[in-house]
Amino acid sequence: MALTVLRNCSKVLKINVRKFTALPHVSTGVRNKTTIQYATRPDLPKLAYRKLKGKSPGVVFLPGFASVMGGQKAEALEEFCKSLGHSYLRFDYSGCGSSEGEMGNYNIGAWKKDVLYVLDELVEGPQILVGSSMGGWLMLLAALARPEKTAALVGISTAADHFVTAFNSLPIEVRTTSVST
Repeated sequence: MALTVLRNCSKVLKINVRKFTALPHVSTGVRNKTTIQYATRPDLPKLAYRKLKGKSPGVVFLPGFASVMGGQKAEALEEFCKSLGHSYLRFDYSGCGSSEGEMGNYNIGAWKKDVLYVLDELVEGPQILVGSSMGGWLMLLAALARPEKTAALVGISTAADHFVTAFNSLPIEVRTTSVST
C-alpha cells in the first residue's frame, strides 16, 4: 500500500521511485519521527500534528475515519518525503488520536474545517494532498475550497462515493438541513 502511495507521489514530484523502493528503516520499524506539536485555535479543540520542514510542494496526509497520524501509511509517507527533502505534515482530526475532543462530537464538516485550518495556517504554498479512505473525501472538499493551496491530489482507497451514496439515502428533510448548515 505504502509503495503505491510512493509511486503516485513520485509522478507528481518527478523523481525516480526505484531509488526509494528499499527503505530499510521503514521495513524494520525504526524511524526517526518528527515531534508532536499542537495548534491552538480559538473556540476549537487543539489539533495535534507532526511537521517535517522541506522544499515545495509539500505533502499533507489526511487519514481515514478513526485513523491517526501514527499509522503506517502516514509514517511511510513521511520517510519518503524526508528522503526527497520535501516538507510533510500529518495530523489528527478533532476528537481523534492526540488531538483534543471526543470523536463522537465531530463530523465530516468539523474535520473539513480542520483540514482547511492546516492548509491556511500550518503549511506554506501549494500542497500535495494525500487522502486515505475518508481522508480522500476531505481531500476533495479541501481542493474545492482552497484550489490555490492544492498542487496535486493522491487518493488511497478513497471513500468519496460512500459519502455521496450515504447522503443521498438520507430523508430529504435531513439532506436539506445538512446542506443549509
